[in-house]
Order: sequence, then structure tokens, then C-alpha cells
Amino acid sequence: MKNPYFLSFLAGLLLSLLIFVHLQDRYENTLFNTLSRQVSQNAPSKEEDSILICAMNTCYEMLKTRSTIFDHTLEKSWISNYFHPLSADLIAADRAGGSYSLVLCRLLQVMNYRARLVQTNSEEDHILVEAHTSKGWVVLDPLNNLYSARPDGNSYHFSHRTWFLRKYQILSWILLSCVLLVSYGMVTRLINNRRVRVFQPAVFTASVFPNPVKGIIKIKLNGVHANEDFRFEVVNPAGMVVYHKDMRSTGTTTVKQLPRPGISGGKYLYRITRKSTSQVTNGVIIFQ
Repeated sequence: MKNPYFLSFLAGLLLSLLIFVHLQDRYENTLFNTLSRQVSQNAPSKEEDSILICAMNTCYEMLKTRSTIFDHTLEKSWISNYFHPLSADLIAADRAGGSYSLVLCRLLQVMNYRARLVQTNSEEDHILVEAHTSKGWVVLDPLNNLYSARPDGNSYHFSHRTWFLRKYQILSWILLSCVLLVSYGMVTRLINNRRVRVFQPAVFTASVFPNPVKGIIKIKLNGVHANEDFRFEVVNPAGMVVYHKDMRSTGTTTVKQLPRPGISGGKYLYRITRKSTSQVTNGVIIFQ
């Protein structure tokens, strides 16, 4: 993935999904926190059994009415089809016993109970909720509004499916990891693109014409870059600079025209210096 635009698009897409998942999780937490407060207020006592039974009764009465109203006729959105948020179970209870148990299990977890989904080993694969209390594990069947526990307080050793309730947290971590990886790739790409490179300009060449010079001097520069500064100098046989002129290149090949300097005719040495690197090229020039 060397295309920075594709990396930007991918990072934006993943970030959008991460935001959606985060907002959906916050929305569900708000709903279940409200339910939790309602259960705490309606429970006849503060005993664990009383609170658990009240929570189960609340889910049973609420979802029984809603499942009767919707009766699997609710038109699902693409969000419900692909993500199936718990809010859909809470509103319509469209997965029968599964919805009852999912809602109850999440409610108990919000109320700081150690709760998990369990699946019976029967042919119907009934989904129940198992919650841990100070007396041990208890089993709740919100679809039938039943509560049971073993005398020794041990679990019934059902198959556990609690991970389903944490799908948004799991998706959040996966998406966050993807966003970080893509962002790292983008940053690395930008650093590589903007890394300071040692610039070694090629040796330039220059020529002066016509030579001998009678009027205008034309100076041709080859192998240069635009907007580079040069100096043209004329040196007499004694080694003294009798004329100089600063120039700036306009492209890879640049031709500059200079008027004939006011010096006497004769043979001179010309010198052209590239100011950025102090590279020098020189030759003989004759003025008539």
C-alpha cells in the first residue's frame, strides 16, 4: 500500500467505523444503566436473590409485551442485519429466548454481577443466564421467568457464550488496532517522502559565444537547476578581476546575454562560479 490517498481513505473508513461502534456502545450503556437504576429501585430488598429475580422479572415483563407487539414483523436495517445491537433485542425481542437472555445478561453485568450466557446441551439449545452470587452460581431463564440454583452453588457446566455481549468492545479494539497500523503506515510514508536527502548537483558546463567578442556576450549554462545563482567574472593576465556580473538560471539549460564590458581588447580568462556549491568552470575569452 504505497498510495497515500488510499491509506488516508482506509484510515478514515476505519476511524468512522470505530466512532460508530463507540457511539453504539455508549448508547447501549445508557439504556442498561437506566434499567439498572429501575431494578434497584423496584427490588423488594437488597438481597442478591431479590435483586436478581427483580431483574429477571423486569426483562420478562418488558420483552414479553414487546415481542407480542412486533412478533418478528419489525423491518430490520442493515445495522441490525450485520451488527445486531442489543438495543434491537431490547426494543423488539426478535430473537425469542436469545433476546431475553442477552438483555438480562447485559443488565446484570451493568449491575456489577458476574454474569454469562450459557447454552443447554439439549436438542433445543436453549440460552440461559448464569450469574455468580455470594452463595455460588444461579441460573436464570428470563424467557420462562424461572430461577434455579444447585445446593452446592456450583455451575451446571453449560457451554458459555459470554463473548457475544462484548462484541462492541472486541470490535472497538480490532478497529483501533487497524487505525493505529494504518496511521503508522501513513506517518512512515510521509517521513520517507520528506526525508532530507543529500543533494549532490551534477557538474555544470558553460560556454561563452561568440568568441572573439565584438558586442553582446552570450553565456550558456548546462546541467543546472532553475533559480540557481552564478557569477560571471573576467580576469586579466595579471590575475585581477576587471568585470563581474551576477546571474540566475531559469532552467536546466540557461542562456544569458550580457553587454560587452568596457575593457580594452585582448585575451582574458573568464570564470563562472556556481554560488551554491562553489563549482567553477573557466576558459579563455578574447575581446576585440
